[in-house]
Amino acid sequence: MKKNDVKYSIIVAAYNVSDYIDECLQSILNNEGSYEVIIVNDGSSDDTLDKINKYKSNNVRVFTTNHVGLAEVRNFGMEHAYGEYIMFIDGDDKFTANFLQTINSQIDNCDLCVFSWEPINENSIVTGKAIIVNDFWTMDRMAWNKVYKRSLIKELRFPAGVLYEDVGFTSIAYLTANNIKFINTPLYQYRQRRSSITHIKQKASDHLGILAGLDDVNEWQREYGDKESKIEIQNLNYRIILSHVKRILIDNEYKQNNEEWVLIKLVQYFESVEAKPKKGTIRLLVRVRNRFAIALIEKDKLKLARKLFLVKNSL
Repeated sequence: MKKNDVKYSIIVAAYNVSDYIDECLQSILNNEGSYEVIIVNDGSSDDTLDKINKYKSNNVRVFTTNHVGLAEVRNFGMEHAYGEYIMFIDGDDKFTANFLQTINSQIDNCDLCVFSWEPINENSIVTGKAIIVNDFWTMDRMAWNKVYKRSLIKELRFPAGVLYEDVGFTSIAYLTANNIKFINTPLYQYRQRRSSITHIKQKASDHLGILAGLDDVNEWQREYGDKESKIEIQNLNYRIILSHVKRILIDNEYKQNNEEWVLIKLVQYFESVEAKPKKGTIRLLVRVRNRFAIALIEKDKLKLARKLFLVKNSL
């Protein structure tokens, strides 16, 4: 296939997904249309690469990186993409039948297309309702349930070496796009494995990867944004940080669940900022902390609120 003939570049990130990579690739290759598949094997130690190599063809290219992580794998794939549009998929997930035909019939030359998805288990059985997206607030920050015009994201890259690397990338793509399409048909199936990031308990510091993305979003706003986008971004930042604080509490909630204990975990979270974020994000974290304190004051929990304000001011 000639470079100029490619409409969609589908970037597959593969690391030790031998049990699932065939199903993933077949869900792509069963579709007709003008597309290429860029498979990036990130130094797998199982037989993932052996399975991938069997799919090499004119429109399937295979690359290997040296265990650089998901963000760098995606960045690498973007640099080698020819398509007018770019999509991402993780090697243990899959698309639903005829996903590309559905996208192609509705994309209408838009800058960004966001589609619904559904969870599946390790045996590919759907385990929950489809996640419907129809605006900025219901839009998940994952990279994989979206189609990006290559010109939209040509200057964007995923921050390397952190978890939750999608947050800034997807948010800036949305804020930059002129035309956005939402498809409420589930086209992506996200596999929930027991060993996946979302299923293992993490240290509070692991969640700080979101700060790299939020720094990128705040930088974009300062350079390109207006008053309206500033409000959107502030609300987005609050929602994202609060969701991660909630996850920290859930991950660490064994038998203790009283307000005193919850407050201690919050304090630990704010004290765990080791990789110093930029000033704008520091102020944001302080405002989030203040929101928790105000909520406690409104519930007449003055002693707990005072403790929250007495957190060592490393921020």
